[in-house]
Amino acid sequence: MAEQYFPIELSVMTQSEYSQGITSYLEDHPCNRLISKREGPCSISTSINFATPQHVDVRDGSISIFGWFHIGRPITDRYFLMSNLRVEKQGHVFTGLAIKLVDGLIVTGDGRMICHGTTTSKFNGEIFGIQFAANGVSMSSKMETQS
Repeated sequence: MAEQYFPIELSVMTQSEYSQGITSYLEDHPCNRLISKREGPCSISTSINFATPQHVDVRDGSISIFGWFHIGRPITDRYFLMSNLRVEKQGHVFTGLAIKLVDGLIVTGDGRMICHGTTTSKFNGEIFGIQFAANGVSMSSKMETQS
């Protein structure tokens, strides 16, 4: 999916790992034993029916791709909030941005800089959340073990 719809973001994630010497040839890399010999980040954070407080991902190694998928129907709406963004529309400046979470929504952004989180909601079914990013913690720890 990333190769087709988010090639720039994928290349940034891959370059972030490469710049730290992280490739699929490292024994502890998640892509090390894949048959496809894929390069780039192979880690995905996932959640089910999970709301998060506003935060920044200081340990990510790159920009992120966030996504949400529904099984069932919402009873109340749920939102992805980015509280430290400023948006100007028709001469008015708004602080913060709320994006209604709908099935199949994909958002890309720098979670290291943008304060973000999700609201709670009532849902008849389940909401799955995903995040792709180069993992800065893994990148640092792998470099330290090689020294």
